[in-house]
Amino acid sequence: MTTDPKADTVLDNRMRGLRLLIVEDNDSDAHMLQKMIEVAFGQGTVLPRARSLAEALELVGGTASFDFVLLDLGLPDCRGLAVFRQFAAAVPLSTAIIVMSTREDEGLGVGALQEGAQDYLVKSRLAPYSLVHAIRSAWERQRAHARIGELAALLDIAQDAIIVCDMFGLVTFWNRGAQVLFGWSPEEARGCAVGSLLRLSSDKSMSEVFNTVLACGEWRGELRYVDTRGRTVVTDSRWSVVRDQRGNPTSYLCVSTDITDLRQMAQYPSATVLADIETALAAAEVGLAVVRPALSQPGHLQALDAAEAGVRQAVALLRKAAGEQPADTSSGADDAAQQTFTGHGELILVVDDEEYIRELLRAMLEGRGYKILTA
Repeated sequence: MTTDPKADTVLDNRMRGLRLLIVEDNDSDAHMLQKMIEVAFGQGTVLPRARSLAEALELVGGTASFDFVLLDLGLPDCRGLAVFRQFAAAVPLSTAIIVMSTREDEGLGVGALQEGAQDYLVKSRLAPYSLVHAIRSAWERQRAHARIGELAALLDIAQDAIIVCDMFGLVTFWNRGAQVLFGWSPEEARGCAVGSLLRLSSDKSMSEVFNTVLACGEWRGELRYVDTRGRTVVTDSRWSVVRDQRGNPTSYLCVSTDITDLRQMAQYPSATVLADIETALAAAEVGLAVVRPALSQPGHLQALDAAEAGVRQAVALLRKAAGEQPADTSSGADDAAQQTFTGHGELILVVDDEEYIRELLRAMLEGRGYKILTA
């Protein structure tokens, strides 16, 4: 076997501060690991060692913490995957565990990796370069996992709905924003076909969106969905395709912003516009009241009555658009309003900087039985 370059047996300087633990009952194997560690970390490096699972659990259960653990699966008080399961349950998720065995057991190695081990080493084939390679790879994976965890936490904070699905349309990531918007929890959504969760009520289908994204790299537009409560949700959705270093598509990314309230508000005039229109109609009603005493012909009075009724109906429609309870426009209600708006000589002070407003209000109120002073 050719000798590996020195660089392959020495750890990166950034890794020299890592805290390692050896869990190994065999003194010869522990001595071999110690020598390999000295090559990687430098002469004089002494690692803590546990000779049994119970001793290892006692170590990690105290104040000591470790970045890496070399864990033998053949301990005197426990053997096989049970060693890994019990130990992994006792340490933080950030701890990288490299499991070791005296025999080549592919099933044992695969099982350990599937349950969260960073690597699986056969002690009879162990060499300084393979140990360093395992530690370096595990460290890089742990850093990547930490970054992914931080990113996932940030995505969960985002108010937008963020969804990632594979090229078959199966959900691989579903943040809390997506849960709020569409109703499905991340646990319910993960692994499901995105089309079954995002039920489109608009003309465009999910297959059309996917085809456009795949052909153009991205798609943005307004989509309407039906959430789990049966409510129509309007979103500004941005779909894009994620590619690997070779340019091959690996997944779809969707970021959706809820614009339901904006679309509902756009159907009605703003409150300011409604208020301005109602003010103009009120002025028109005052003007009609002013000219009424000057009209004597029945035809003119009928036209005036129709104009006043039109103004009152317009005001009622505006109030309805603003969400107010519409007033009763029946003749009985008009009569009641007329009676309510009738004075018995009460004195009213009208203050306004516009003379024509003062005179309009004077004429209207005096015609209703009030006495007026203006200023």
